[in-house]
Amino acid sequence: MEIRRLNKKELKQFIDSDEFHSMPVIPITKHRALSHLSNPRASDDDVLLLLAVEENRLVGYLGILADFLYDGEAVYKTGWLSASWVDPSIRRKGIAGKLLREALDAWNNHILVADWVPNSFGVYQKSGAFTDLACREGIRAYLRFNLGEILLIKKTFFRKIILSAANGILNILNSPRLFYHSLIFRNDNDSYEKLDRIDDESAAFMSQWKSFEMFRRSKEELMWILEYPWVLERSPECPTPDQRFHFSSVCNEFRSEIIKIRDSRNEMIAFLVLTVRNKSLQIPYLYYHSDQVASVARFLYLYMYEKKIKGITLFDARLSDYILTNRTPFISKQKTKIPYIITKNLAEKLTNDGMIIQDGDGERAFT
Repeated sequence: MEIRRLNKKELKQFIDSDEFHSMPVIPITKHRALSHLSNPRASDDDVLLLLAVEENRLVGYLGILADFLYDGEAVYKTGWLSASWVDPSIRRKGIAGKLLREALDAWNNHILVADWVPNSFGVYQKSGAFTDLACREGIRAYLRFNLGEILLIKKTFFRKIILSAANGILNILNSPRLFYHSLIFRNDNDSYEKLDRIDDESAAFMSQWKSFEMFRRSKEELMWILEYPWVLERSPECPTPDQRFHFSSVCNEFRSEIIKIRDSRNEMIAFLVLTVRNKSLQIPYLYYHSDQVASVARFLYLYMYEKKIKGITLFDARLSDYILTNRTPFISKQKTKIPYIITKNLAEKLTNDGMIIQDGDGERAFT
């Protein structure tokens, strides 16, 4: 078996090749590849994709997202593991382990992983290369009924029909309550502005937290994330996902928005990058002062009400605690968590504890 390494130049050649277009299984979609190629933190020689090939057949792959990790004045080139797959017909032959070892070698043992699938953890643990970086606690809260997710019901064809009907009826009954709460939480003292691009005022506002962040995104880097998504919204130009790729690439709704919040004195008090995927909300990047947590929460309630969003998942500790401990219009609040691991080689070099990790850091902003 051969492990092929593809850097930026080789990745571009690969997605333009006849080989890529004729493959029964592809290791990356074209729009995801273009995102990697446009990453301002990716160098020409960075290995971005690993292919396991046996007898001219793709039997496994592993993607890597290039990044920088900041620790005080120190900056480390790092890679986030992403989109790991092995052909089910030949699993338990060590292919995932070989791909991981190749990634560790290609990235000088400077690797991070976030929110992995359970099947992958055994590979990371067996390698002996990783240690815990953080485990961020958060919440998943629902403004509207989505019984399949709230009750963790495994969906079958008939259950989907029943759940859809039940959700429809319950949400009709829920509408007057939500309207009442929208009046309560509306605050004329605050105003909200949607931006097409991140402006200089927003960049200056974000910079107040930069020295405390582990990954320190600039406005140009945030715009790259927004302009090169890995998941596309279904449209006439992109009606269905490429079935050759085993991860999400197209969904009914996927969009991002940039929001500024101002107070009654017209001073900026919060900056948010929001992602909506199939009526679920996430906040990949969020900046605000602690005394403005109520204003941010009010905005989120109103945004979810007006956009008909069902639920929100977030890991900002102050906002999660506020929603859990205060009266809110949510019908369900569930605690959740997201683990992060880091190679021991890199962890031993870090000197600052408690650095901020944003919800969108790693590949999470893209998915």
